[in-house]
Amino acid sequence: MTQQQRLRREHHKRMKAQAVERGINLPDEPPPRGSGMGSGGGGMESGNGGQGY
Repeated sequence: MTQQQRLRREHHKRMKAQAVERGINLPDEPPPRGSGMGSGGGGMESGNGGQGY
């Protein structure tokens, strides 16, 4: 296991503990790298300040 993988797991453990305090369930393992919101796209008509033009 690389140092980066260890850091990700440790960080996930901390985030999971915080989630439990807030009543949120997180998976036991962190999501695969590269998943999530990603760049671009999300939101309303990105690049226009959300004005929908």
